[in-house]
Amino acid sequence: MRDIDKFTKYQQEIGYATGWAGLIGKPYHGGGGGVGEITGITLNVTVYHQEYDGATNYHDVPDALKVELARAVRRNFKTLLAEAQEAMQMEKKVLATRALEEQSKLMAEAGIGA
Repeated sequence: MRDIDKFTKYQQEIGYATGWAGLIGKPYHGGGGGVGEITGITLNVTVYHQEYDGATNYHDVPDALKVELARAVRRNFKTLLAEAQEAMQMEKKVLATRALEEQSKLMAEAGIGA
């Protein structure tokens, strides 16, 4: 996939993610009305650690800890969401830089000066 296409696709993903996040706390009227809220958090956390050759190397989070981690995520969701959205914007800038570099190379190959 070309860098320009990667940038465009990621920009669309950011738009979708922003819309999704905007549903949280937003009033709605269907189903009797209310506000958008998080209804479920699913965590699948695996630690890779192999004590010795032949030992188990993938360790899933214990169920009791999974429950408490999900609660912690719910409590801190606003902060985590803002951090994730900021990271997406930073990644967008990286992809934009690569797309511009690709465009410059294509223009140079075509003999179009900037």
